[in-house]
Amino acid sequence: MGLEQFGAKVMNVKVLMKVLPSLFEHSDQGVRGEAKTLAVEMYKWLGAALKPSLEKQLKPVQLKELEDEWAKITGPTAPTRLLRSQQKAQATAVASGGGG
Repeated sequence: MGLEQFGAKVMNVKVLMKVLPSLFEHSDQGVRGEAKTLAVEMYKWLGAALKPSLEKQLKPVQLKELEDEWAKITGPTAPTRLLRSQQKAQATAVASGGGG
């Protein structure tokens, strides 16, 4: 998932936030499951800022399931991949003794 790999600074989460409630209403259970996975990943990056936008649009049962998953999240999240521009900047910082 791009959000997990690159983070909220690279991915446009505003678009995802607009689409997410409609994914929870989809007739396919698989789509709803992936929406839940996406919501959990978004929460890792955005924290409590995500909750108010979903409270108004999700069923109480769905919100409760998400809150249970959100409670399991521990520690800060960091991207697993970098853009090429970020890789170059990091390599330059390491080469100049900045660490990274």
